[in-house]
Amino acid sequence: MNQFKGKTPTQLAFIIRDAKAALKCAEDLGDTRGQSKYADQIADASSELARLVAKAKADMDRRLQAAGKKRPAFTLEQHPSGEANRFILMVH
Repeated sequence: MNQFKGKTPTQLAFIIRDAKAALKCAEDLGDTRGQSKYADQIADASSELARLVAKAKADMDRRLQAAGKKRPAFTLEQHPSGEANRFILMVH
């Protein structure tokens, strides 16, 4: 997973989208080694993206707590277009 450290969320989303396409091609060709490689890339980039989201939430909580406020409940939803690098922030 170290190869994805320092990447931005947009870069990670692109990597995930690209690896999914490559995985599909590897499956179509019956390339089990390629399937494993791209599945690992998807998993590692997804883990790093989840770590960045958790870190951002924790940073927000610290800033809000310092200001005497609470974080509103929200979720990050995939944009209806299905594009990997587009999200909608839903505040509850």
